[in-house]
Amino acid sequence: QTRLAKGKAEAGAPFYRTICIVCHGSDGKQLTRPLGRVARTNPWAALHTILNGHPEDKMPALRALDRQSVIDILSHLQGLPDTN
Repeated sequence: QTRLAKGKAEAGAPFYRTICIVCHGSDGKQLTRPLGRVARTNPWAALHTILNGHPEDKMPALRALDRQSVIDILSHLQGLPDTN
């Protein structure tokens, strides 16, 4: 009901800095709507995209990561800014 992921944002941060930051930027505001806003308003869509990638872009599917790491990434995203 809260839409907040039950992960550890600090554990998701290294994954974000390694995998995501190149395209999405340190604040998650490059390329798309701010990731913080997306992750908080529709965490299910954000989780789907993390797991399956984006078929028409370079966004990779991260299904190779364990479930907890994916939840931690979502938690990290939810802490990013939500405005441009």
